[in-house]
Amino acid sequence: MELNAILIDDELDCLSVLDIELKRHCPAIHVVDRCNSAKAGLIAIKKHKPDLIFLDINMPHITGLELIEMIPDGDYQVIFTTAYDNYAVRAFKTCAVDYLLKPIKKDELKSAVDSVIRNKSIKFQNNLEFVAHQVDATKRNSVKKIILPSLEGYIFLQLQEIVACESDENYTRVYTQDGEKVFIKKPLKFLEEILCEGDFMRIHKSYIVNLNKIKKYVKVDGGYVIMDNDLKINISRIKKDEFTEYVENY
Repeated sequence: MELNAILIDDELDCLSVLDIELKRHCPAIHVVDRCNSAKAGLIAIKKHKPDLIFLDINMPHITGLELIEMIPDGDYQVIFTTAYDNYAVRAFKTCAVDYLLKPIKKDELKSAVDSVIRNKSIKFQNNLEFVAHQVDATKRNSVKKIILPSLEGYIFLQLQEIVACESDENYTRVYTQDGEKVFIKKPLKFLEEILCEGDFMRIHKSYIVNLNKIKKYVKVDGGYVIMDNDLKINISRIKKDEFTEYVENY
């Protein structure tokens, strides 16, 4: 499958580097235009009707998110290229949207492109309103729902539904309060970056817990917690001081 792509970034060196890296590592991507402003990007999108748009967020005059709202509905996907703040990065991670953090790494670029090819049938346009909402919500630290890639597609989860997350190599097993176990096609580190600025804590290299779902903390045997669903999770030695401080200051 060959996908036509447009690159939009106000930094010319970033455009050049991305173009070179795509030619080198992603032969399925055919770059039909490179634009150094949102205005030029809008014209190019209407002209070429690309399959894929690589879009910088923080551009002068018109931001990447504002540009997306100007584009007519179409069968295209977007990969954000951004040096944006952590709050916004968390927002994009919670959506069915790919992003690349500058400076872009080869493996992350290949992974994002592979994801686009696999999910070509999913319309990005359907997620625009949610993306904008998530950006605002994460800045207010008030995200209540996240969207995560599962084995079957995407799963919508209220944060309060999540009891714990367990690492399973390159996947994550999410335990919910109704007893369900959901496999997420992302490593635990991915969930940590989304969740652990709020009511969640990584208490072990293999576990993140919802601090509001802890039923019991036992100090013996190295220390462990019992969750509301009776799941027992050990606290690692390097995380014990952090967790103990949380308990004492609760």
